[in-house]
Amino acid sequence: MEILWALFAFIAAVSILIAVHEWGHFLVARFFNIKVLRFSIGFGKPLYTWRGKDDTEYVIAAIPLGGYVKMLDEREGPVPEHLLPRAFNQQHVLKRIAVVAAGPLFNFLFAIFALWIGFMVGVKSMIPIIGEVAKSSVAYEYGVRPDQEIKSVNEQPTSTWGAVYQQLFKKIGDREDTLTLEVITPDKKIKHIAIPIDKIHSPTVQKDILAAMGFSSKIPDTPPVIGQVLAGEPADLAGFKVKDEVIKVNHTSVKTWQEFVKIVKQFPEKTIPIEVKRADEADLIKINLTPRTRIDELTNAPIGYAGLLVDFDLIPETYLRLEHYGVFQSLKHATVGTGMYIYLSFKSIKEMIVGDVSLENLGGPIMIANAAGKVAQQGITTFLGFLAQISIGLGILNLLPIPALDGGHLFYYIVELVARRPLSEKIQNIGYKFGLLFLLFLMTLAFYNDILRLIK
Repeated sequence: MEILWALFAFIAAVSILIAVHEWGHFLVARFFNIKVLRFSIGFGKPLYTWRGKDDTEYVIAAIPLGGYVKMLDEREGPVPEHLLPRAFNQQHVLKRIAVVAAGPLFNFLFAIFALWIGFMVGVKSMIPIIGEVAKSSVAYEYGVRPDQEIKSVNEQPTSTWGAVYQQLFKKIGDREDTLTLEVITPDKKIKHIAIPIDKIHSPTVQKDILAAMGFSSKIPDTPPVIGQVLAGEPADLAGFKVKDEVIKVNHTSVKTWQEFVKIVKQFPEKTIPIEVKRADEADLIKINLTPRTRIDELTNAPIGYAGLLVDFDLIPETYLRLEHYGVFQSLKHATVGTGMYIYLSFKSIKEMIVGDVSLENLGGPIMIANAAGKVAQQGITTFLGFLAQISIGLGILNLLPIPALDGGHLFYYIVELVARRPLSEKIQNIGYKFGLLFLLFLMTLAFYNDILRLIK
């Protein structure tokens, strides 16, 4: 049943995002009066076909892993003379750029739309209360202490940790500027803390900005019940499920999530026995977990990491705040959030290229299906956030300057715009062949990583 649910959620998510992407190409092509021959969601054998009043053939195909918009083009066959003005290859290069760029652009616009709806519906988020503060850190030096609530960053209100992160990332690149925190102390006094930004820069600043400053968010005492199992991580491979309640870790009873995490951190790359209570099982379930090694960016020490998140519904209400906005405020937050996702996605690609992030993190359809099934069970706002992230990923992937992707076409058209003549068909065909080989390599690597996650 769980597999069927994951498959359904995956097909729904991918179909929506592919339709959005191809719809972008389609609408802009129609705007420029370019004749569209076929609009297909999916590849392979057509399952359902109809022809619209515009004489375009609409297709839903069997393999929901892509789609395409086929336009009239002399390079793909003879074109009647009276239709030549509507052929794609006859359009000015700026029009061709607009048509190709519209797919990724619509993915970004969809992400804004999904987050916009989520913010209007309302999302419960953690109140930004400071947890541990390293005494050797710049934060401690300038007056940051445990249990302070961050009220604003550089005079911008920060009601949740998400808002804090957004404001910190905005300012962290200004080395000569000052970061001003307005905090509420445990005795309800207002305190202003000014930290020179040039003192914050450290190797961890782009990975965990709070750790770079020397503090962490406060996690209240919460029952050790699992709220999310991250796809491909050790806990997922070991067989943990959402709503499992951890009873014992390494033969030690635990009563809170913090106790559970503390023990797991002590055993990187070592197998530890864990007993959990599962809703549909009378007896305790025994699971052997081997946490992977991760560097604690607050202490810079190696720790064990399982890939589990606490059940958010069990966090005391006093630590939560409903992030709920009106129409225009929601749109603003959604736009800023999408910009942040785009930035982090490009940053991840760069880190993969330079080797700072392992290619093992690359995931394929199996990982996406697994994640889709899990987030779909956690409510509409969580699923909308997931759709936004995947939509952004799809848009960015298509913008990469790889022939056979939208980015490859854009690269060719930009060269044509600058050189005032198109690249020769021979060069373009060579590029397409290398592009297809590279895409095949990426797909093979993604499937390989997915399979490894399943069998480990």
